[in-house]
Amino acid sequence: MRGDTFISSLEDGRRVWLEGQQVKNISEHAAFKGTLSTIRQLFNMLDDPLQREQVGYVPEGQERYAHSSFLIPHTAAELNKRSQSFAVWSSSTNGMMSRLSDYARSMVTGWYAARHELSDLDPQFADKISTYYHEARDRDLFLTTAIIDPQIDRSSGLDDQRIAERFLHVVKETSEGIVVRGAKMIATGAPYTHDFLIFSFLQFQTRHQKHAHVLIVPANSPGLHIVCRESFADARERNHPLSARYDEMDAVLFSMMS
Repeated sequence: MRGDTFISSLEDGRRVWLEGQQVKNISEHAAFKGTLSTIRQLFNMLDDPLQREQVGYVPEGQERYAHSSFLIPHTAAELNKRSQSFAVWSSSTNGMMSRLSDYARSMVTGWYAARHELSDLDPQFADKISTYYHEARDRDLFLTTAIIDPQIDRSSGLDDQRIAERFLHVVKETSEGIVVRGAKMIATGAPYTHDFLIFSFLQFQTRHQKHAHVLIVPANSPGLHIVCRESFADARERNHPLSARYDEMDAVLFSMMS
């Protein structure tokens, strides 16, 4: 079932750090194992004939169910179907997990729905987001965001070299794409995600163009390090029923290329 496929897909060379040590096997680590078991059950709902209508829909031209966070609503019934899918996942986790990928998936769905309008700003946007939307939907990609800049003194802004170097920025452009360096936070669900949606809330001046970007970054990207906070999980599930199963985990992302 797709829950097992999800778990195995996380062994992709990503660099996850916890308490100063790199985690080699996420699915077996005590800090992540219980939460991953919970997410596995959620993903498996899409393969369960008794539950899949509550959390999913069949895209046009497809036979396999997709999560309703990818559904573009055109009617009140479709809007309600999206809402129901979120409510089922929330109820299944006792309201303890607010970053279960459905919200970040909804961002991608919104960008895709508005792709023609947004192409006024970038003529290639419609093609790029169409390709990614269908990939994310059909491959059951877990998505999360990293949109907060490091919590340091921001009083002098990006004109301060110390701040500019720590905030995520473009270092150079190559024929294969861009190279970035810096940090982003707070990436909730970072160890479990396939891709990060990365952008900033800053208002940019023309001279700060290297800090103005919107990125979709695979979790196993070269040079990307996922540095987790301390774990709230506890392997003793009987005495710690919530933290053992529902620690979403937050992380700071560092992009460093030699």
